[in-house]
Amino acid sequence: MNSSNLSRVLPYLKAVVPEDDPAPVMTLSSEDSFVVRPLVGGLLTTYVIDEGDRFVYVQERHLAAEGLTRDDLHERALANLGSLLSQHGVRVHPHGKIFALIVDGNLEATLMLLDKFWGAMERHVDAEELLAVAPARDVLAVGPLGVDVAAELREVVTRVRGGDHLLNEDLYRRSAGVWHVETKF
Repeated sequence: MNSSNLSRVLPYLKAVVPEDDPAPVMTLSSEDSFVVRPLVGGLLTTYVIDEGDRFVYVQERHLAAEGLTRDDLHERALANLGSLLSQHGVRVHPHGKIFALIVDGNLEATLMLLDKFWGAMERHVDAEELLAVAPARDVLAVGPLGVDVAAELREVVTRVRGGDHLLNEDLYRRSAGVWHVETKF
């Protein structure tokens, strides 16, 4: 990847790999390591360039070549995601008491990073606190805080189990503009 492509960087959510995961592990040098930032619970923010037919991960060496900090990259990626959503929109599909959020089939879960979006979503569902699940990169469902909503969201997780590009089965709560792993419901 040419480092000038960093102008097109997008955030991309991945799951923390459990320490006891039996999958083979490859150790990369620090400069070849992907740029990673914790989000919440077992979710990490990575950064990619969309090459049309594939995503290319941003590595630490790309930051060094551009003279960018991790914070610079993160802000640029969020701005690009915001621009992409402004152009293409987010479709909000009601289903029972929850809503499926549809973007492009790759970045749905990444919506969790956009604070401006969530203020609008809180107004849309008339709730100050939200519950959400992001079981895969292309699945994000949300609803107002409540036991019945939590049950519907857990059904979404169950339906996605065994699919592609899985993240995790956590239930998230957005309160006062911050995501937390929810354990009460």
